Amino acid sequence: MITVEEAYRIIKKYSKKPITYLIESEEYYLSTGDEYLRIRKDSGAVEITGSYVDFIIKIGYGKYVALEEMFEDYMKYYKKHNNEQTLAELYALAWNRLFYHKYKDDSFVEYNNSEEKQSIVTEWTKIEQALYTDIIGIMENENFHYPPCVLNKFNDPFYRIKPFMLRNGWTDNDKDKTWVPVCDC
Repeated sequence: MITVEEAYRIIKKYSKKPITYLIESEEYYLSTGDEYLRIRKDSGAVEITGSYVDFIIKIGYGKYVALEEMFEDYMKYYKKHNNEQTLAELYALAWNRLFYHKYKDDSFVEYNNSEEKQSIVTEWTKIEQALYTDIIGIMENENFHYPPCVLNKFNDPFYRIKPFMLRNGWTDNDKDKTWVPVCDC
């Protein structure tokens, strides 16, 4: 049997970018790096799937794991790749993770207990706030144009940074308050 820490280190080897979640099911550890990965708990064998559907079918039922190293690695990645596009991408991913952990009900994944859920929410909140502060710092040092859709919601922190996010390839999802890549369709 491999531990969750060992599984995390295996998953990191398959990803150029930081990991945003880790799920433990009865037979697997699951995450996405650059691909959808499942790590067999009994052997440590890596299974790569090409689609989210295949990835989730194997899970059956799982629980999020709060792994401190994952959150630390996220901020280390930001400090190492400190530029606007990385900041926008990492902010979007952190905001979305926080949003889903706080507001969305996931029928496939739960938490071991309420303390673990709160721990995950707390860690993503710290990351989101640190990255948001950096975005605001950049925006205050530049002369950003605020379109009416932002000015009408300027006191909402989500919309206040929209010009920065747009400039770096992200826009707000029209279904909920999450960030999605701008489509080059």
